Amino acid sequence: MTQHTYSGINAEHAALIELLAQQVFGAAAPAALPDDTGFVLREAEQQSVFPLIFPAAAALAPRACEAWRLRNLRHISHNYNIINAHYEAHTLLTAAKIRYTVIKGCASSFYYPAPELRTMGDVDLYVARRDMDRARAAFEAAGYSVSGLDHPHHWTFERDGVELELHWVPSGIPAADDGSILAMFDDLLDRGAVKTVAGQEMVLPDPFHHGLILLLHTANHMTAGGVGLRHLLDWLVFVNSMDEQSFRTLLEPSLRRIGLWHFACALSAVGTQYFGCAPRSFCETVSPELALGLLRDIFDGGNFGAKNADRLNQSKLLRDNESRQIRGGGELGHALRFLNQRARSQYPPSVKHPVLLPIGWAKVLRKRRRDIRAGKQTRSGIHSTLRGAREREALYVQLRLFEE
Repeated sequence: MTQHTYSGINAEHAALIELLAQQVFGAAAPAALPDDTGFVLREAEQQSVFPLIFPAAAALAPRACEAWRLRNLRHISHNYNIINAHYEAHTLLTAAKIRYTVIKGCASSFYYPAPELRTMGDVDLYVARRDMDRARAAFEAAGYSVSGLDHPHHWTFERDGVELELHWVPSGIPAADDGSILAMFDDLLDRGAVKTVAGQEMVLPDPFHHGLILLLHTANHMTAGGVGLRHLLDWLVFVNSMDEQSFRTLLEPSLRRIGLWHFACALSAVGTQYFGCAPRSFCETVSPELALGLLRDIFDGGNFGAKNADRLNQSKLLRDNESRQIRGGGELGHALRFLNQRARSQYPPSVKHPVLLPIGWAKVLRKRRRDIRAGKQTRSGIHSTLRGAREREALYVQLRLFEE
Protein backbone atom coordinates (compact mmCIF):
# COMPACT_ATOMS: atom_id res chain seq x y z
CA MET A 1 0.00 0.00 0.00
CA THR A 2 1.21 3.50 -0.74
CA GLN A 3 0.94 6.50 1.53
CA HIS A 4 -2.33 8.25 0.79
CA THR A 5 -3.04 11.95 1.02
CA TYR A 6 -6.23 13.93 1.56
CA SER A 7 -5.46 17.29 -0.01
CA GLY A 8 -8.38 19.21 -1.42
CA ILE A 9 -11.16 17.77 0.78
CA ASN A 10 -12.49 18.65 4.23
CA ALA A 11 -11.58 16.90 7.48
CA GLU A 12 -14.82 14.91 7.73
CA HIS A 13 -14.52 13.53 4.21
CA ALA A 14 -10.86 12.74 4.84
CA ALA A 15 -11.82 10.84 8.00
CA LEU A 16 -14.38 8.80 6.08
CA ILE A 17 -11.82 7.91 3.41
CA GLU A 18 -9.29 6.98 6.07
CA LEU A 19 -11.78 4.65 7.76
CA LEU A 20 -12.59 3.01 4.44
CA ALA A 21 -8.92 2.65 3.52
CA GLN A 22 -8.35 0.91 6.85
CA GLN A 23 -11.31 -1.45 6.64
CA VAL A 24 -11.10 -2.34 2.94
CA PHE A 25 -7.44 -2.01 1.99
CA GLY A 26 -5.64 -2.58 5.27
CA ALA A 27 -4.26 0.94 5.66
CA ALA A 28 -3.23 2.29 9.05
CA ALA A 29 -6.04 3.11 11.44
CA PRO A 30 -6.85 6.82 11.85
CA ALA A 31 -5.66 8.34 15.12
CA ALA A 32 -9.01 9.99 15.86
CA LEU A 33 -12.25 11.20 14.30
CA PRO A 34 -13.29 14.83 13.84
CA ASP A 35 -15.44 16.37 16.56
CA ASP A 36 -18.50 16.07 14.32
CA THR A 37 -18.60 12.28 14.21
CA GLY A 38 -22.28 12.44 13.30
CA PHE A 39 -21.39 14.21 10.06
CA VAL A 40 -19.02 11.38 9.13
CA LEU A 41 -21.67 8.73 9.85
CA ARG A 42 -24.39 10.58 7.95
CA GLU A 43 -22.05 11.00 5.00
CA ALA A 44 -21.27 7.28 5.13
CA GLU A 45 -24.99 6.51 4.81
CA GLN A 46 -25.43 8.91 1.90
CA GLN A 47 -22.45 7.26 0.21
CA SER A 48 -23.78 3.74 0.97
CA VAL A 49 -20.68 2.66 2.91
CA PHE A 50 -22.02 2.83 6.48
CA PRO A 51 -21.53 -0.83 7.58
CA LEU A 52 -17.97 -0.78 6.27
CA ILE A 53 -16.82 2.02 8.56
CA PHE A 54 -19.04 1.68 11.63
CA PRO A 55 -16.93 -0.87 13.59
CA ALA A 56 -13.79 1.26 13.25
CA ALA A 57 -15.69 4.48 13.96
CA ALA A 58 -17.27 2.97 17.08
CA ALA A 59 -13.86 1.89 18.35
CA LEU A 60 -12.53 5.44 18.00
CA ALA A 61 -15.61 7.30 19.25
CA PRO A 62 -17.82 4.84 21.18
CA ARG A 63 -20.03 7.43 22.88
CA ALA A 64 -20.71 9.36 19.68
CA CYS A 65 -21.56 6.14 17.83
CA GLU A 66 -23.76 4.55 20.48
CA ALA A 67 -26.96 6.01 19.07
CA TRP A 68 -26.08 4.57 15.65
CA ARG A 69 -25.61 0.93 16.70
CA LEU A 70 -29.17 -0.15 15.97
CA ARG A 71 -28.97 1.48 12.55
CA ASN A 72 -25.80 -0.48 11.84
CA LEU A 73 -27.53 -3.74 12.81
CA ARG A 74 -30.38 -2.90 10.44
CA HIS A 75 -27.92 -2.32 7.60
CA ILE A 76 -26.21 -5.66 8.21
CA SER A 77 -29.54 -7.48 8.58
CA HIS A 78 -30.61 -6.05 5.23
CA ASN A 79 -27.33 -7.15 3.64
CA TYR A 80 -27.78 -10.73 4.82
CA ASN A 81 -31.39 -10.68 3.65
CA ILE A 82 -30.28 -9.71 0.14
CA ILE A 83 -27.41 -12.22 0.14
CA ASN A 84 -29.87 -14.96 1.14
CA ALA A 85 -32.19 -13.82 -1.66
CA HIS A 86 -29.31 -14.28 -4.10
CA TYR A 87 -28.84 -17.83 -2.83
CA GLU A 88 -32.56 -18.58 -3.10
CA ALA A 89 -32.52 -17.29 -6.68
CA HIS A 90 -29.55 -19.56 -7.37
CA THR A 91 -31.50 -22.53 -5.99
CA LEU A 92 -34.64 -21.72 -7.99
CA LEU A 93 -32.88 -21.18 -11.31
CA THR A 94 -30.57 -24.15 -10.90
CA ALA A 95 -33.55 -26.42 -10.16
CA ALA A 96 -35.25 -25.10 -13.30
CA LYS A 97 -32.06 -25.70 -15.31
CA ILE A 98 -31.88 -22.02 -16.26
CA ARG A 99 -28.41 -20.58 -16.69
CA TYR A 100 -27.83 -17.22 -15.05
CA THR A 101 -25.20 -15.04 -13.44
CA VAL A 102 -25.32 -12.38 -10.74
CA ILE A 103 -24.48 -8.86 -11.90
CA LYS A 104 -23.42 -6.07 -9.50
CA GLY A 105 -24.58 -6.72 -5.90
CA CYS A 106 -23.01 -9.92 -4.63
CA ALA A 107 -20.71 -10.01 -7.66
CA SER A 108 -19.12 -6.85 -6.25
CA SER A 109 -19.20 -7.87 -2.58
CA PHE A 110 -17.24 -11.03 -3.48
CA TYR A 111 -14.11 -8.87 -3.81
CA TYR A 112 -14.41 -7.26 -0.35
CA PRO A 113 -12.57 -8.65 2.69
CA ALA A 114 -15.93 -8.79 4.53
CA PRO A 115 -18.62 -9.23 1.84
CA GLU A 116 -21.50 -8.90 4.29
CA LEU A 117 -20.45 -5.31 5.08
CA ARG A 118 -20.76 -4.08 1.51
CA THR A 119 -24.11 -2.24 1.38
CA MET A 120 -26.59 -4.19 -0.74
CA GLY A 121 -29.43 -2.79 -2.83
CA ASP A 122 -31.51 -5.29 -4.78
CA VAL A 123 -30.90 -8.58 -6.59
CA ASP A 124 -29.73 -8.23 -10.20
CA LEU A 125 -29.47 -11.35 -12.34
CA TYR A 126 -28.63 -11.90 -16.00
CA VAL A 127 -30.64 -14.53 -17.89
CA ALA A 128 -30.80 -15.29 -21.62
CA ARG A 129 -33.82 -13.66 -23.27
CA ARG A 130 -35.14 -17.04 -24.40
CA ASP A 131 -35.28 -18.21 -20.75
CA MET A 132 -37.08 -15.19 -19.31
CA ASP A 133 -40.57 -16.70 -19.34
CA ARG A 134 -39.41 -19.85 -17.54
CA ALA A 135 -37.49 -17.74 -15.02
CA ARG A 136 -40.57 -15.61 -14.42
CA ALA A 137 -42.63 -18.74 -13.74
CA ALA A 138 -40.03 -19.98 -11.24
CA PHE A 139 -40.03 -16.74 -9.27
CA GLU A 140 -43.80 -16.36 -9.31
CA ALA A 141 -44.13 -19.92 -8.01
CA ALA A 142 -41.80 -18.92 -5.16
CA GLY A 143 -44.10 -16.04 -4.17
CA TYR A 144 -42.57 -13.16 -6.11
CA SER A 145 -44.98 -10.77 -7.77
CA VAL A 146 -44.27 -8.94 -11.01
CA SER A 147 -43.82 -5.22 -10.34
CA GLY A 148 -42.51 -4.11 -13.71
CA LEU A 149 -42.50 -5.54 -17.25
CA ASP A 150 -42.23 -2.31 -19.20
CA HIS A 151 -38.44 -1.82 -19.12
CA PRO A 152 -36.73 -2.62 -22.45
CA HIS A 153 -33.92 -4.62 -20.83
CA HIS A 154 -35.21 -6.21 -17.61
CA TRP A 155 -38.24 -7.38 -15.64
CA THR A 156 -38.74 -6.51 -11.98
CA PHE A 157 -40.12 -8.77 -9.25
CA GLU A 158 -40.80 -8.12 -5.56
CA ARG A 159 -41.39 -10.15 -2.42
CA ASP A 160 -41.19 -9.23 1.26
CA GLY A 161 -39.39 -5.97 0.53
CA VAL A 162 -36.79 -7.60 -1.74
CA GLU A 163 -36.66 -6.30 -5.30
CA LEU A 164 -35.25 -8.62 -7.94
CA GLU A 165 -34.41 -7.64 -11.51
CA LEU A 166 -34.00 -10.16 -14.30
CA HIS A 167 -31.86 -8.65 -17.07
CA TRP A 168 -31.38 -9.95 -20.57
CA VAL A 169 -29.27 -6.89 -21.45
CA PRO A 170 -26.74 -5.55 -18.89
CA SER A 171 -27.54 -2.04 -17.69
CA GLY A 172 -25.51 0.96 -18.82
CA ILE A 173 -25.03 0.06 -22.48
CA PRO A 174 -25.72 3.24 -24.53
CA ALA A 175 -28.80 3.05 -26.74
CA ALA A 176 -26.62 4.23 -29.63
CA ASP A 177 -24.32 1.20 -29.31
CA ASP A 178 -23.75 -0.34 -32.73
CA GLY A 179 -23.58 -3.78 -31.18
CA SER A 180 -19.90 -3.61 -30.25
CA ILE A 181 -20.54 -3.47 -26.50
CA LEU A 182 -23.51 -5.81 -26.47
CA ALA A 183 -21.48 -8.44 -28.38
CA MET A 184 -18.99 -8.52 -25.51
CA PHE A 185 -21.66 -10.22 -23.40
CA ASP A 186 -22.35 -13.08 -25.83
CA ASP A 187 -20.33 -15.49 -23.67
CA LEU A 188 -21.26 -14.03 -20.26
CA LEU A 189 -23.25 -17.11 -19.23
CA ASP A 190 -20.58 -19.48 -20.56
CA ARG A 191 -17.88 -17.91 -18.40
CA GLY A 192 -19.80 -17.59 -15.12
CA ALA A 193 -18.83 -19.84 -12.20
CA VAL A 194 -20.30 -20.86 -8.85
CA LYS A 195 -18.67 -18.92 -6.02
CA THR A 196 -19.37 -18.50 -2.32
CA VAL A 197 -20.31 -15.08 -0.95
CA ALA A 198 -20.76 -14.76 2.83
CA GLY A 199 -21.36 -18.50 3.04
CA GLN A 200 -23.89 -18.69 0.20
CA GLU A 201 -23.38 -20.21 -3.24
CA MET A 202 -24.30 -18.36 -6.42
CA VAL A 203 -23.06 -17.94 -10.01
CA LEU A 204 -20.81 -14.90 -10.47
CA PRO A 205 -19.48 -13.44 -13.71
CA ASP A 206 -15.87 -13.87 -14.76
CA PRO A 207 -13.54 -10.91 -14.02
CA PHE A 208 -13.67 -9.48 -17.57
CA HIS A 209 -17.44 -9.19 -17.62
CA HIS A 210 -17.63 -8.04 -14.01
CA GLY A 211 -15.19 -5.20 -14.70
CA LEU A 212 -17.07 -4.18 -17.84
CA ILE A 213 -20.43 -4.19 -16.03
CA LEU A 214 -18.98 -2.09 -13.20
CA LEU A 215 -17.70 0.58 -15.58
CA LEU A 216 -20.89 0.75 -17.65
CA HIS A 217 -23.03 1.00 -14.53
CA THR A 218 -20.81 3.61 -12.88
CA ALA A 219 -20.48 5.78 -16.00
CA ASN A 220 -24.25 5.71 -16.50
CA HIS A 221 -25.12 6.76 -12.94
CA MET A 222 -22.24 9.20 -12.45
CA THR A 223 -23.36 11.26 -15.42
CA ALA A 224 -27.01 11.03 -14.29
CA GLY A 225 -27.88 11.43 -10.60
CA GLY A 226 -24.46 10.50 -9.32
CA VAL A 227 -22.60 7.65 -7.66
CA GLY A 228 -21.47 7.21 -4.09
CA LEU A 229 -18.27 5.89 -2.60
CA ARG A 230 -19.74 2.38 -2.85
CA HIS A 231 -19.45 2.47 -6.65
CA LEU A 232 -15.88 3.72 -6.40
CA LEU A 233 -14.93 1.04 -3.88
CA ASP A 234 -16.53 -1.70 -6.01
CA TRP A 235 -14.12 -0.73 -8.76
CA LEU A 236 -11.09 -0.32 -6.52
CA VAL A 237 -11.41 -3.68 -4.76
CA PHE A 238 -11.81 -5.32 -8.16
CA VAL A 239 -8.68 -3.68 -9.59
CA ASN A 240 -6.83 -4.43 -6.36
CA SER A 241 -7.60 -8.15 -6.76
CA MET A 242 -5.03 -8.61 -9.54
CA ASP A 243 -1.60 -7.36 -10.52
CA GLU A 244 -1.24 -4.59 -13.09
CA GLN A 245 -0.20 -6.76 -16.01
CA SER A 246 -3.09 -9.17 -15.50
CA PHE A 247 -5.53 -6.27 -15.28
CA ARG A 248 -4.22 -4.62 -18.45
CA THR A 249 -4.19 -7.87 -20.42
CA LEU A 250 -7.73 -8.65 -19.33
CA LEU A 251 -9.42 -5.32 -19.96
CA GLU A 252 -7.32 -2.65 -21.68
CA PRO A 253 -7.82 -3.64 -25.35
CA SER A 254 -11.61 -3.91 -25.02
CA LEU A 255 -11.99 -0.78 -22.90
CA ARG A 256 -9.91 1.27 -25.35
CA ARG A 257 -12.06 0.02 -28.21
CA ILE A 258 -15.35 1.15 -26.61
CA GLY A 259 -14.05 4.34 -24.99
CA LEU A 260 -13.94 3.42 -21.31
CA TRP A 261 -10.22 2.97 -20.73
CA HIS A 262 -9.53 6.52 -19.59
CA PHE A 263 -12.51 6.30 -17.23
CA ALA A 264 -11.05 3.11 -15.76
CA CYS A 265 -7.70 4.85 -15.30
CA ALA A 266 -9.31 7.89 -13.65
CA LEU A 267 -11.27 5.84 -11.11
CA SER A 268 -8.16 3.83 -10.32
CA ALA A 269 -6.14 7.03 -9.86
CA VAL A 270 -8.58 8.16 -7.14
CA GLY A 271 -7.74 4.93 -5.32
CA THR A 272 -4.01 5.50 -5.61
CA GLN A 273 -4.16 9.19 -4.65
CA TYR A 274 -6.66 8.99 -1.78
CA PHE A 275 -7.14 5.40 -0.60
CA GLY A 276 -3.56 4.18 -0.60
CA CYS A 277 -4.13 1.58 -3.31
CA ALA A 278 -1.09 0.12 -5.03
CA PRO A 279 0.32 2.44 -7.73
CA ARG A 280 -0.39 1.47 -11.33
CA SER A 281 1.49 2.94 -14.26
CA PHE A 282 -1.72 3.65 -16.18
CA CYS A 283 -2.82 5.97 -13.35
CA GLU A 284 0.06 8.28 -14.25
CA THR A 285 -1.90 9.48 -17.29
CA VAL A 286 -4.53 10.98 -14.95
CA SER A 287 -3.86 14.41 -13.51
CA PRO A 288 -4.19 14.93 -9.74
CA GLU A 289 -6.77 17.61 -10.54
CA LEU A 290 -8.98 15.13 -12.41
CA ALA A 291 -8.74 12.56 -9.60
CA LEU A 292 -9.67 15.21 -7.05
CA GLY A 293 -12.51 16.44 -9.25
CA LEU A 294 -13.96 12.94 -9.48
CA LEU A 295 -13.76 12.46 -5.72
CA ARG A 296 -15.47 15.78 -5.08
CA ASP A 297 -18.16 14.91 -7.61
CA ILE A 298 -18.83 11.64 -5.77
CA PHE A 299 -19.14 13.47 -2.47
CA ASP A 300 -21.43 16.06 -4.05
CA GLY A 301 -23.88 13.54 -5.49
CA GLY A 302 -23.91 10.66 -3.06
CA ASN A 303 -25.30 7.25 -3.94
CA PHE A 304 -27.59 7.68 -6.99
CA GLY A 305 -27.79 11.42 -6.25
CA ALA A 306 -28.91 11.00 -2.62
CA LYS A 307 -27.34 14.34 -1.64
CA ASN A 308 -28.34 16.51 -4.60
CA ALA A 309 -31.64 15.92 -6.36
CA ASP A 310 -30.88 18.62 -8.95
CA ARG A 311 -28.19 16.46 -10.53
CA LEU A 312 -30.78 14.57 -12.57
CA ASN A 313 -31.90 17.86 -14.09
CA GLN A 314 -28.27 18.76 -14.78
CA SER A 315 -27.65 15.44 -16.50
CA LYS A 316 -30.32 16.21 -19.10
CA LEU A 317 -28.24 19.20 -20.15
CA LEU A 318 -24.76 17.73 -20.05
CA ARG A 319 -25.03 14.32 -21.71
CA ASP A 320 -26.59 12.78 -24.78
CA ASN A 321 -28.89 10.00 -23.57
CA GLU A 322 -28.47 7.96 -26.74
CA SER A 323 -24.68 7.83 -26.88
CA ARG A 324 -24.07 8.58 -23.17
CA GLN A 325 -21.32 10.93 -24.33
CA ILE A 326 -20.80 14.33 -22.73
CA ARG A 327 -22.12 16.92 -25.14
CA GLY A 328 -19.75 19.86 -24.79
CA GLY A 329 -20.69 23.26 -26.18
CA GLY A 330 -22.63 26.21 -24.84
CA GLU A 331 -25.27 26.24 -22.14
CA LEU A 332 -27.93 27.77 -24.37
CA GLY A 333 -27.45 25.03 -26.94
CA HIS A 334 -27.80 22.37 -24.25
CA ALA A 335 -30.97 23.92 -22.89
CA LEU A 336 -32.57 24.26 -26.32
CA ARG A 337 -31.67 20.73 -27.41
CA PHE A 338 -33.11 19.31 -24.22
CA LEU A 339 -36.26 21.43 -24.40
CA ASN A 340 -36.85 20.51 -28.06
CA GLN A 341 -36.28 16.83 -27.33
CA ARG A 342 -38.87 16.89 -24.55
CA ALA A 343 -41.25 18.99 -26.65
CA ARG A 344 -41.18 16.44 -29.46
CA SER A 345 -41.96 13.62 -27.05
CA GLN A 346 -44.81 15.59 -25.46
CA TYR A 347 -46.22 16.80 -28.78
CA PRO A 348 -45.34 14.33 -31.62
CA PRO A 349 -46.70 16.51 -34.48
CA SER A 350 -43.74 18.84 -33.87
CA VAL A 351 -41.38 16.12 -35.13
CA LYS A 352 -42.57 16.60 -38.70
CA HIS A 353 -43.56 20.25 -38.27
CA PRO A 354 -40.92 22.15 -36.24
CA VAL A 355 -43.08 25.28 -36.40
CA LEU A 356 -45.28 23.56 -33.80
CA LEU A 357 -42.45 23.25 -31.26
CA PRO A 358 -43.79 26.13 -29.10
CA ILE A 359 -46.88 24.00 -28.38
CA GLY A 360 -44.58 21.24 -27.22
CA TRP A 361 -42.63 23.68 -25.05
CA ALA A 362 -45.84 24.74 -23.34
CA LYS A 363 -46.77 21.11 -22.69
CA VAL A 364 -43.32 20.44 -21.20
CA LEU A 365 -43.60 23.40 -18.84
CA ARG A 366 -47.12 22.41 -17.75
CA LYS A 367 -45.95 18.85 -17.08
CA ARG A 368 -43.02 20.16 -15.04
CA ARG A 369 -45.35 22.24 -12.87
CA ARG A 370 -47.62 19.22 -12.31
CA ASP A 371 -44.65 16.98 -11.43
CA ILE A 372 -43.33 19.54 -8.95
CA ARG A 373 -46.72 19.78 -7.24
CA ALA A 374 -46.93 15.98 -7.10
CA GLY A 375 -43.42 15.70 -5.66
CA LYS A 376 -42.12 13.79 -8.70
CA GLN A 377 -39.61 16.52 -9.57
CA THR A 378 -37.62 19.02 -7.56
CA ARG A 379 -38.00 22.76 -7.98
CA SER A 380 -34.65 24.25 -8.89
CA GLY A 381 -33.61 27.50 -10.48
CA ILE A 382 -32.51 27.28 -14.09
CA HIS A 383 -29.37 29.27 -13.32
CA SER A 384 -28.19 26.87 -10.59
CA THR A 385 -29.03 23.88 -12.79
CA LEU A 386 -27.06 25.32 -15.71
CA ARG A 387 -24.14 26.17 -13.45
CA GLY A 388 -24.06 22.66 -12.00
CA ALA A 389 -24.31 21.11 -15.46
CA ARG A 390 -21.49 23.33 -16.72
CA GLU A 391 -19.19 22.37 -13.82
CA ARG A 392 -19.87 18.67 -14.20
CA GLU A 393 -19.48 18.84 -17.96
CA ALA A 394 -16.03 20.41 -17.58
CA LEU A 395 -15.07 17.45 -15.40
CA TYR A 396 -16.68 14.63 -17.37
CA VAL A 397 -15.45 15.75 -20.78
CA GLN A 398 -11.95 14.81 -19.57
CA LEU A 399 -13.09 11.20 -19.16
CA ARG A 400 -13.79 10.86 -22.92
CA LEU A 401 -16.66 8.48 -22.21
CA PHE A 402 -17.50 6.15 -25.10
CA GLU A 403 -15.15 8.03 -27.41
CA GLU A 404 -13.08 5.49 -29.31
